[in-house]
Formats: sequence, C-alpha cells, structure tokens
Amino acid sequence: MTIKKLVIIALYSIISFIFLSLLCGEGGFLVNRNLEKRYEELERKCDLYMVEIESLENQLKNGDSYTQDDAAHFMGLERQGEKVYYFDSSDEEVELESTVTRTEEIEEFSGFPKYILAILGLIIGIVLFLLQTLFHFLFVGRSTTKSMYDNPKRSKTAKKGRGQGYDDIDF
Repeated sequence: MTIKKLVIIALYSIISFIFLSLLCGEGGFLVNRNLEKRYEELERKCDLYMVEIESLENQLKNGDSYTQDDAAHFMGLERQGEKVYYFDSSDEEVELESTVTRTEEIEEFSGFPKYILAILGLIIGIVLFLLQTLFHFLFVGRSTTKSMYDNPKRSKTAKKGRGQGYDDIDF
C-alpha cells in the first residue's frame, strides 16, 4: 500500500472515532441524554415526595388526637403507664427481600470504552476506504487511466511526472 492510501485510511478512522466518541462515548450524546432523563425522573419523584410530606404535615396539624394516638400506637409508641405486647409470628418465615419494595432501576448507559471505539473507528475507516475505491473504479473506470498509458511516450512522461507506478489509483 502506498502512504497516500494509509493516510486516507487513517483520516477516515480518526474521523469515525471522533464521531463515535461524540455519539456513544463515555461522555457522548447518548450518555448525556440518558442522564437528563434520569435527572427529570428524580426531580419528578422529589416533587411527589414533597407533596406527600406536606400532606402528612397537614394531617398532623388538622388531625384529631385519636388518629395521632392510633398512628403512634401502630408504630410502637406507648403512653405512660401502658404496656405494649408484641406477638411473634414464628410460624411463618418472612423474607426480607419480599417485604421490601424496590423501585425499578433503569439500566443506565455509561458509554463505550475508548478502545472499543478505536477498533470500531478503524474498521469503519477501512470500510469507507474500500467503498471509496469501489466507487472510483465503478464511476471513473479503468478506461480513462489505461488510455493515458497506451502510448509508450505518454506513459513515460506521465509516470515520470507523477512519480508513481501504473497500478496506483489517483484520488
């Protein structure tokens, strides 16, 4: 391969690596978009919790003493002079995982590592170079380059002026 072809492949690879990094790298567009969605979801949950806190505070302010006492008794608080009994239901084993409600965690896309993007960029660069070569042969064709070399005098002059061989492709 000539240096010119290697430079073209390197340029295609670098451009595709930069594009892939901006799109799906560790700090790319897709990662930032995912973080923005997660942030909006957390803000929405925070607003819901704030509304719930205000609602509970209003219930405490406006509630009668019976509901407050009932809620306190349910949580295990006792009044002075009362004795609270707790009954153990050892007949049934309760698993902690089943009793705890879990919020569904969305898998966050953290982007691809740079070495994977570099490999993909190199592959894309080679494919783009091969496509460029294919289109060059299809649309420009060999006939225009061969006609210049049919005449031996023109061949020597063209080869000398270009400093390249017959098989090189002029991009």
